[in-house]
Amino acid sequence: MKNLKFAILGSAVLGLIACFLPYISEGGMSASLWDLHKLPAGNEGLLNGPKQVYLAFALFGIPALLAATALAGKLQRALAGVAAGSFLLTFALELVRKGMTGDHGISTAIGGKLLFIGAAVGLVTSIVAAVKPEA
Repeated sequence: MKNLKFAILGSAVLGLIACFLPYISEGGMSASLWDLHKLPAGNEGLLNGPKQVYLAFALFGIPALLAATALAGKLQRALAGVAAGSFLLTFALELVRKGMTGDHGISTAIGGKLLFIGAAVGLVTSIVAAVKPEA
């Protein structure tokens, strides 16, 4: 199950890179998730507001760091569980949940789709790593 470390690391890095790719693209304009942090914050809260990009960085960064450190040794069940919890929490972010479909008549571009795919693949591989840890 050594390859699961690489799959977790790859999906976390994919999520981090997707934050800088075009999230929405309408007409000739596009905006990445990173561009959305400049919008004024209303009363949407941290999970649904424009500052959720910082949470996305943290929630994709934690499993990336855990998998990168596990490359030197074994990926333990507790570390895989933390990575699975972190990937699961990314689905609490509105922009990750709506990554495949979009909202308000605007469809998402490649960045939104990769955010969702990175979170989904990372969640599945982290659960598999937690259930069947390395010997």
